[in-house]
Amino acid sequence: MKATGSSSSTGLHIPYPLSSVLSYTSLSPSFKAFTTSISIHTEPTSHIQALKDPIWREAMEQELTALENNETWSIVELTHGKKLIDCKWIYRYKFKADGSNKRAKARLVARGFTQREVSIHTLLIDAAIKGWDLQQLDINNEFLYGDLDEELYMRLPPDLASSKSNQSDDSLFIKHTVSSFTALLVYVDYIIVMSSNNTSTDEVKQFLSTKFKIKNLGSLKYFLGMEIARSKVGIQLCQRKYTLDILSETGLLAAKPSPLPMEPNLKLQKDQGDVFHDPTLYRKLVGKLLYLTNTRPDLSYSVNLLSQFMEIPRVPHYNALLKVLRYLKGNLGQGLFFSTTSSLKLTTYSDANCANCPDIRRSTTGFCVFIDKSLVAWKPKKQHTVS
Repeated sequence: MKATGSSSSTGLHIPYPLSSVLSYTSLSPSFKAFTTSISIHTEPTSHIQALKDPIWREAMEQELTALENNETWSIVELTHGKKLIDCKWIYRYKFKADGSNKRAKARLVARGFTQREVSIHTLLIDAAIKGWDLQQLDINNEFLYGDLDEELYMRLPPDLASSKSNQSDDSLFIKHTVSSFTALLVYVDYIIVMSSNNTSTDEVKQFLSTKFKIKNLGSLKYFLGMEIARSKVGIQLCQRKYTLDILSETGLLAAKPSPLPMEPNLKLQKDQGDVFHDPTLYRKLVGKLLYLTNTRPDLSYSVNLLSQFMEIPRVPHYNALLKVLRYLKGNLGQGLFFSTTSSLKLTTYSDANCANCPDIRRSTTGFCVFIDKSLVAWKPKKQHTVS
């Protein structure tokens, strides 16, 4: 049977073109312009790649200069008995709310992997229900604004030889007065400001500008790889660009979409099949999918199962992972919707399968938490004991 589909300038037919599963026609002109802007720019994935571009070299130089001017570190010999943590460059483009003023920013971070998960869903639901303003700020340099109670030894980068925090999330700061409510959600140098009125938002911005060098990015539209679209009926949260980047990296943009992320009743085993030839690739892709579950509860069970074979992945495990990726091809913009008509009513559901793991006979428990019609939290987890 001859395959049909869109054709390129070379006359080749693409059986499963991206245009058949992705369209921007229903977006408002302003959000379409923003979406297009963030989609056409690709960020470096490695330090070696960034060094080839003068724009990113300048961004790294600016970051190092800021760190040196603020006396972030002292170069010393490693003390005997002390542990050394590695560092990593992270590269991001920063955009204003209309997609303009693209700015390359390089951040040097310690690879401690101890940052807490950001609770953005609840904040967005609250903003949707109450119609409160959401703004985004960017800190020019994110170091030196907290006191350390211990010594940290970090490997040098390759370029060199008074607020109240929320008790459940140290990254959430709130201010509640008789006339207003303001919340700050902070993740390194990314800041979301939610307020019940514009005056309070302006006061926060003015105060922060006296302490840090900040940039006002306008209305919240893009945060930690998550795209936020707002209308009169609610707030939509998705990771469309992040998903496209994964498919582009794996060469699956033209792959045949799968209707399901995983076959029903599929039971993967620890020692099933040949060992996969590239365990690092498997771990990298599963790690990317784990972050994607921040807006895709439909992936949670599949990714949770695949993450159980990170130590020694095998060919059947990788094939199951590819099916998840082909499933993403069919619904790139799927995510969460927070309705303006929701009420602040909390509902929780939970369930478990029965001894579903063929290796150790343990069950998997899953739960989800709703604020009225809006899904705010979910998680599948293998039980610790055999039921």
